[in-house]
Amino acid sequence: MYKNLFDEFVKKDLSNFEEWNLLLGELKVLPSEDKANFSKQKLADLLVRRQFFLQKMGIIMETLYAGMTACCDDLSADKKGRLNFDEQLEAVLGSQPWLQLPALRRLDSILR
Repeated sequence: MYKNLFDEFVKKDLSNFEEWNLLLGELKVLPSEDKANFSKQKLADLLVRRQFFLQKMGIIMETLYAGMTACCDDLSADKKGRLNFDEQLEAVLGSQPWLQLPALRRLDSILR
């Protein structure tokens, strides 16, 4: 969801940038007295839109980064839990040699 939204804002920002370039091209061919009236409001509007897109993209990036961090934390906690379980299982299996059967080793490999 966030990736699609981010992609949409990137596309809008690119179209805004292209419009900026077209406007600059138009300014080059206008007589100097018309340039001031034509450009001020249009450039201001484009700048406001660009700042809006950049702000939204920044918020999305922060959200994605927070999600990645939370996912990494969850994976780390899961890995610690599995290691703790493995240590406990090893302690039980190590003290009872009759439990160290090939079937249990196969089960352990499946569970991992």
